[in-house]
Amino acid sequence: MAERTEELRRDIEETRAHMSGTLDQIGDRVSPGRIASRRWQGVRDYGSRLTTTVMGAPRRAADKTGGAIGDAQSSASAAASSAAHAVADAPERVKETASGNPLAAGAVAFGLGMLLGSMAAPSREEQRLAEQLMEPVKSELADSGR
Repeated sequence: MAERTEELRRDIEETRAHMSGTLDQIGDRVSPGRIASRRWQGVRDYGSRLTTTVMGAPRRAADKTGGAIGDAQSSASAAASSAAHAVADAPERVKETASGNPLAAGAVAFGLGMLLGSMAAPSREEQRLAEQLMEPVKSELADSGR
């Protein structure tokens, strides 16, 4: 009977230890501070991925050339191999260049802004300012037409 009691106590202690760890994990999961921290980390990761997509990942000059320039200078066969490699890698390089081109991304954003801006109806203030700007032009055109 004493052995059974000891065995039960050990089982109870193991269960308590296991439950304590589980409760700690649950508390960590539902803690408002931890939730906010996980959300903030997700936003930072998304921003980092977006920046890398738009601006491109930083690369060394050797990476940009494929590291084959020195090899190509050593022999004609290496140059031919390098040219074949460059042709095979062309689609990937175009993709990398397009994804890391902030000027192209800015031009696209500017174009979208212009498109959306042209679709919106002008406000009264915009109409008034446009009329004020057009008055000198109208009079000048009328004078030159006479």
